[in-house]
Amino acid sequence: EFTIQVVRESEDERELEFDLIGYPVGFANAFRRILLSEVPTMAIEKVYIVNNTSVIQDEVLAHRLGLIPLRADPRLFEYPSNKDEDEVSDQDSLRYELKISCTWNPQAPKDSRRTNDIYRNSNVYSKDIKWVPIGRQEELYPRGAEQLGVLEKDILICKMRPGQEIHLFMHAVKGIGKDHAKFSPVATASYRLLPDIQLTKPVRGEMADRLKNCFSVGVIEVIETKPGDLDSREARFVALELRIMGLGILRWKILLIIVSVLLLWQSSKVWLSFTQEKSGIEAQLQDNQVVTLNQKDDESKQKVHIAVYYEALCPDSRSFFIKQLLPMYHKIPDNVQLEFIPYGKATTVKTDNGYEFMCQHGPVECGANIIHACSINILKNTSIQLEYLSCMIKNNIVPCFIEKKGKELLAKYGELTNALTPQISFIPTVVLNE
Repeated sequence: EFTIQVVRESEDERELEFDLIGYPVGFANAFRRILLSEVPTMAIEKVYIVNNTSVIQDEVLAHRLGLIPLRADPRLFEYPSNKDEDEVSDQDSLRYELKISCTWNPQAPKDSRRTNDIYRNSNVYSKDIKWVPIGRQEELYPRGAEQLGVLEKDILICKMRPGQEIHLFMHAVKGIGKDHAKFSPVATASYRLLPDIQLTKPVRGEMADRLKNCFSVGVIEVIETKPGDLDSREARFVALELRIMGLGILRWKILLIIVSVLLLWQSSKVWLSFTQEKSGIEAQLQDNQVVTLNQKDDESKQKVHIAVYYEALCPDSRSFFIKQLLPMYHKIPDNVQLEFIPYGKATTVKTDNGYEFMCQHGPVECGANIIHACSINILKNTSIQLEYLSCMIKNNIVPCFIEKKGKELLAKYGELTNALTPQISFIPTVVLNE
């Protein structure tokens, strides 16, 4: 039987110890490697330095900034499509700014020699990093820096003196520790086998004290079975997690015979301890729910009805459609019946002219929800509905439509159309091999 028992969790939620019972040892090591290199987080990927007159070099400063933990939840963002591009999207990137300069303090005490009294901003801390919204992020994440800022405020970045200044921009993306250690959500992850130590016969009297001294403090306790009788004092194991035996046991051959050390292997307890560092590394391990069909019925005729209540511009809805719902449907299309309800946390107001809506992510989302509703009404086939809605959710064209990018693209297509010789006289016109 495989079980997991939590042994200890620190008050600051940075360290966790638990036992894996009944698992193969290789599983523990695989679990450790997954924690180190496969859990996604957000971290600073690119640093654009406008001005840096401090003593720290540009490349060193960029590497230090990349290791600063961020508070952003990686589940709200997509992986970057192309890390080499400088253009960023509100769906896969975060932008931060650091702008600070060191000056003399005109109100410094005359007799003080403390740098904090003499200078202003002589120490640059992570709290000086400010979150800068991209696109619609200010609407999507109303808590702002509280939700997407740096996690630790007192991380020292560098020291400066009057006249020195740092001004730069940073872009953070989603990644895993296998790509770079800065994405790893844990500081250390280690495990060891928990030995099962047994006594082949009772150890009493002087030998009980000798046996106690052979182990770490707290592992063995000498108990008097009969009060006042020294010979009745007996050694017993009391602390499982501290069962670390020293070489002192080798000095007493008789004790070595009495003590039987069994390293529990395939069907054993494996003690795994890892420290989780709260970086922006609000790394989340998501639970997967599995629906089991009734084996007595014909699986081809039995379908599970799944109703999806979502919002067209919600990051969580986007992630669910692309990463969970669509892959699941591709695997078992004959076993599920899908129903889509694009409304979410919107509100409806009935007016003389019909209806008005207020949506969680603004008026644009209301329009997108209406488009989704019309698409569901027209496209009767469930497979086509899912593919079409997933495509619209994944590829958000609203920012291109609202901003100048859309007009620039249309102007470019106008130039291509007007450059045709002869001029087009009928729509559509099709040109081959030109």
